[in-house]
Formats: sequence, structure tokens, C-alpha cells
Amino acid sequence: MPTKFTYDLLWLFRNSYRDTANLTSNGSPVHRLIEQEDADLFYVPFFTTISFFLLEKQQCKALYREALKWVTDQPAWKRSEGRNHIFPIHHPWSFKSVRRYVKNAIWLLPDMDSTGNWYKPGQVFLEKDLILPYVPNVNLCDNKCISESESKRSTLLYFRGRLKRNAGGKIRAKLVAELSGVGGVVIEEGTTGEEGKAASQIGMRTSIFCLSPAGDTPSSARLFDAIVSGCIPVIVSDELELPFEGILDYRKGGMLETSKITSTQGKSSDVLH
Repeated sequence: MPTKFTYDLLWLFRNSYRDTANLTSNGSPVHRLIEQEDADLFYVPFFTTISFFLLEKQQCKALYREALKWVTDQPAWKRSEGRNHIFPIHHPWSFKSVRRYVKNAIWLLPDMDSTGNWYKPGQVFLEKDLILPYVPNVNLCDNKCISESESKRSTLLYFRGRLKRNAGGKIRAKLVAELSGVGGVVIEEGTTGEEGKAASQIGMRTSIFCLSPAGDTPSSARLFDAIVSGCIPVIVSDELELPFEGILDYRKGGMLETSKITSTQGKSSDVLH
């Protein structure tokens, strides 16, 4: 919305509420609104990921530096050195060129990537940061949809997506080699656009298990596509932290079995279903 409906009003309040006419007999503001500087947490609504994808590289870096300077110049930042500030950094490349200056802040992340491929040691950890789920790419299969699709789930294990990825995602190629030709298993190269989305949605709604291997990072949006499709996700990923893992006990959602599969790097990956 235009700032005249939002921030302009907040600044007007901040600059005028201490006027005598706006105070009660005990000296408190008539509207008793909380001062911004007394807040417990400060959310920084800077769209770091949109900036990265829509702007030229140098233009993006310049915008990052400008945003960083504005935030770090504020009295609230200086008092806490950013420890009570929250940044949305929901992509491995978001805000990358200036991250070292905001490492004390709380980051909203897609995962922690403990492998060190995307985040430097000491920048992210569960005690400070929060993992949020990806927005699903497919539509929600509600209770009625789940009931109607139950008898149509003829595929045992389904995967549709990019089969060649970097780093931890190399496990995908090994899975393709191991599972190709196995009965009841469907593994397909994904395509973009509405046609690809429709194919994934149909595939997941007609499958019992949906494979969710690591992507370029340990996490994958496919996990959440499977959940909203009523398909049981099978996670194959090294050192994956799940959304709200510090709060939610995922084992309470039902039986959780763990086995091991050796990745292309010779490490063991957890396989959860």
C-alpha cells in the first residue's frame, strides 16, 4: 500500500504523540501505542530475494549496501548490534554480499545448510535463526480431495524434478540409477510452467510416497508439495533441518523410521518416511 496509509502515519504518531495535547494526566500517550524503539523485535521488510533475481548484479549489491547502511544507522540496531532484528533471507543467495555485517540478527531461512556450501560457519544456527517452510508449488489437496484420491494412488514412489543438481543434490543421480525400471516407481525430469505444475500435482495425488531428495541445499520445496498433496514424503538429504524443528517434534506426527543410504560423496544420508 502507499506509505500514506502505513509508515507515514507511524512517523506522524512518533513525532507528535509526546505533545501535551496528546498526553493523559499521568503523562502517558492517549492512544497508548508502543514506541518503535521499545520493541522487543524489529522486522526488516526488505525483499532480499526479489532484489537478487530482478536486478542486475552490481545494482543488487548497491541496493544491499544501501539497505544495510540504513538499518545499521538506526539507534535500535546500535543498541543491540542487530541481535533483535529479523531479516527475511529465504534463498541461499539472498543478501549474500553483506551477510557478514548482519550475522548477529535473526534470519528467516529455507534451511541451515550445515554443509557450509551456502552459509559461512557461525552465520546461521538453530538457537538464533528460524527455518520457514517453502510455499508449495501445487494446490492444496483438502480432506475431500484426499478421500477421493485414496483409491487412485496406484504409484508406489513418485518424483518429478530436476535430476542434475549441485553439491548435496548429486544424490538425485544416484537415486535415478538405483530406481530406474523398478516396478511402481516413477521418476521424471521436471518441466517449468503451468504444464509442469499440473503434471507434478497429478503425479503426487496418484502416489503413495513422494521422493524428496536434497536440491542445491539440503532442503527442497518438493517436501511441502508432497505434504499438501497427501503424499507421504520420503526425505533423502544430508544434515537437513526441518521448519520449526526447535519447536515441533516431527516424530509425534506418526511413525518415523530412519535408515541410511550412502551418497555420492561417501556420506550417509537420513532416509525418513
